Order: sequence, then C-alpha cells, then structure tokens
Amino acid sequence: MKKRVIAIIALVLVLLGSSVAGYAYWDQLTQNTSGEYEIGYGVRLEVPTSVQDTRALVPAGSFYSAYEATYTTSYVFEYTLSLEDPLQDGMEADLSVEISDFMVNEIAALFNNVDSVFTITVGTDAVAATTSADGTWYFTDAYYFENNTVVVTVTITLADNGNVNFDSTDYDFVSGQTSNFAIGFELINSSSSEAPVTPLQ
Repeated sequence: MKKRVIAIIALVLVLLGSSVAGYAYWDQLTQNTSGEYEIGYGVRLEVPTSVQDTRALVPAGSFYSAYEATYTTSYVFEYTLSLEDPLQDGMEADLSVEISDFMVNEIAALFNNVDSVFTITVGTDAVAATTSADGTWYFTDAYYFENNTVVVTVTITLADNGNVNFDSTDYDFVSGQTSNFAIGFELINSSSSEAPVTPLQ
C-alpha cells in the first residue's frame, strides 16, 4: 500500500512538472520533454519553465566566465513550435511571445528595465522581433506557406553584463538561486494573410 501511494505521488509530481495551459474551443496541444510543441490558431500556449543550469550566472568578460564548469554568462532556452494545421499557399501568420511571472528563489524579479538585474532577449531562427515591451515580443509573418515550424530562443544574461548599476547585492540576489518563469506563445493572423478556401469552423 505504501509503495502504491508513493507511485501515485510521483505520477502527480511528473504531471504537474510538465503542465501546459492552453485556451481554445477546438485546438489540441501536445507537449513532450524535448521542448517541441504544437500550436493552433486561437490558442495561448503557456509553458512553465525553470532554469535547470546549476552554474552561477556571471557577467560576460569577467574573470569567472572562463570557468565554464561552474559559471556561465547566459542561460539559453530553445522552443520548437510547429503549427497544428499547416498554412496554405498565400497564408502568413504572426507569433507573439510573452514572458511573465519571472521569479528568483520565489521572489519576483524585473528584467529589461533600469531597475532590473536581468536582460532577456527573444529571437527566432528566421525573423527578428518587431517590438519588445512589457515582456512581449512580436514576430511578423513568422509562419508562411511551407514554413510551419519556428525555433524560438530565449537568452537570459545579467543586466548590462554587470557593467552599469550592478553591484554585489545584485549578484548575491541571483548567484546560486533558482529562476522560474512562464513563457506564452500565441499564433496571430497576419494582415497579409489570404483566407483559405475552406476555413476551419
């Protein structure tokens, strides 16, 4: 009986650790442990993410940055997003990427502003972000006919690489601490997209 209870608890923890929140009336979302996801129109795919790299984050060019076994200048995450329904000829779609609930050791942390300890950049394998405000990046025409997969890369570094308004208090805040955040992906119709012959209902 005891072994059965432990097995059930372990299963619940695995399910919670790999949860994905999506909202739509017809889409189905899938997730696996490789960072590959399917996304459909009308869905906001949200993936809880935790930094698994145990190395301390240090400024680029610092003395410690050469010791890659223990220190790193960036944490990098990669997400491969495939469309649930391939686009037809002439169709294009935008992608929105949003980072929220950024926490360090369960304490809310700011990024990409003058008071923050972190700089976060988001890019894709083909398209540059058109805007980055309040933790949201927009990629215009990220998807188009016969290009139904996009690789999104998220890079976290220390603000200004530790050069400006960064002191030992900031470093102590991040050093050896666990960082968590939620990343949301949403597919958006592009204004240049042509309507398909038989649109989904």
